[in-house]
Amino acid sequence: MMDVLKQIRETVLNNEMIQPGNSVVVGFSGGPDSLCLLEGLRQLREELGIRTLAAVHVNHMYRGEAADRDEAFCAAYCRERGVLFRAERADVESLAKEWKVGTEEAGRKVRYGAFARMAEELGGAKIAVAHNREDQGETLFLRIVRGTGTAGLCGIDYKRKDGVIRPLLDCSRKDIEAFLREEGLEPCIDHTNLEPVYTRNMARLDVIPYINEKMGGDLTGSLAKLSRIAREDRDFIEGFVEEILREAEPSPSPSVTPPPEGEASQPSLAPPSGELSAKRTEGVGRIVLRRQVLADAHPAVMKRAIVRCFERAGLLQDITSDHLDRAAELLCSGGTTWEAQFPHGYVMKRRYEKVIFEKEEPGTEGSCEPMPEFSMRIPESAESLEDSSADGLRMTHFDLDKVRAAGGEERLVMRTRQPGDVISPKGFSGTKKLQNYFVDRKIDRDLRDKLPLLCLGNQVLWIPGYEINEKFRADENTERLLIIETKE
Repeated sequence: MMDVLKQIRETVLNNEMIQPGNSVVVGFSGGPDSLCLLEGLRQLREELGIRTLAAVHVNHMYRGEAADRDEAFCAAYCRERGVLFRAERADVESLAKEWKVGTEEAGRKVRYGAFARMAEELGGAKIAVAHNREDQGETLFLRIVRGTGTAGLCGIDYKRKDGVIRPLLDCSRKDIEAFLREEGLEPCIDHTNLEPVYTRNMARLDVIPYINEKMGGDLTGSLAKLSRIAREDRDFIEGFVEEILREAEPSPSPSVTPPPEGEASQPSLAPPSGELSAKRTEGVGRIVLRRQVLADAHPAVMKRAIVRCFERAGLLQDITSDHLDRAAELLCSGGTTWEAQFPHGYVMKRRYEKVIFEKEEPGTEGSCEPMPEFSMRIPESAESLEDSSADGLRMTHFDLDKVRAAGGEERLVMRTRQPGDVISPKGFSGTKKLQNYFVDRKIDRDLRDKLPLLCLGNQVLWIPGYEINEKFRADENTERLLIIETKE
């Protein structure tokens, strides 16, 4: 028989679940697993350096007197052993109907909400829940039956980023029950767990025992080992994914904000050659990645990187293998502009050599952006042209006579693009359609309808931060200057 205290200690230390000085909140139903977990941590409290040990019990209010007895048992256990205790009650069946979810899911949300509130009150305590080795095996069994990938084979993690830990994950149910007998503790028994009504109960009570009986062996134990192997493989592959995402940094979402100072004359929308770029805008949920970085990766790495990008953008679940297969196919295709739809309104877009992961909000496409205000002044002489080194970002110099010949400065407006707009960019003889200019410069399609343009009729004189119309730009032959400056 396994030494349960020794196993809890090893699981906690090997997975760095609890640091000295941490407080721990235990989800305490009073059943065998949670009773074993709380008693084990209580006995190991000093050795593990646990500052405050607390227990939270949630009464789901659908088992009547039996649920009340469980609550009373949990309160008495904690009172007798000096464990901080809190009980909360929730009508889970009513909440399930209100939230339009099953009672199992509603109960889980209520429990974890109660645990999180106590953890916050204790200054960010760890939340310990009592999943054991059989729970791990049953989870994998159900995932395999329903269909899963290698990520699903990793099963239940020992700890989560939100502070949830599972110190009993290496302990078998048999050893847990033996530990309670040795300690003279009689747990509460939820008889609904003994009824093959729910899918998990059916697997635990009927299907898995039948397989063990007919085929021999220990199915849940074997599946728990499989999950450990899958996690090791996952961690290895994640190292390559981190290489792709290593250069994560803030990236502006499509807006009218011009490029940074110093990039006005020759703005570049793509990262420099050789740059490994994965960019995130905090609070916006927009990730930008160079397409080639993903396309060159092994499919296993590529697909995990896609999932990670969406996680950073805010999509945490419901991505299927079909979504990832389609995205991988598009990444390696020849198209320069495409979109792949993902769950909950999220989208993966290719815009030339960039791939964008974001959530598309209804009504944002082509939405109206506030235009920057601008001022005009006409200096007494053209000598001010010597101060035009910053032309293009927030200030530019035009030939006043050319502007007046085309209609006059009083007709200048700042607006977004319209059909028929044209521009004469630097290095191009003649006039070019604005749409063709955007395509040639590989300006993000999502940005084109939002860029502010200084226009005179259908002539685009200035795209702040990008281009000045050569037909109107001041030069050495200019006699009278028109200086335009945008306001911050």
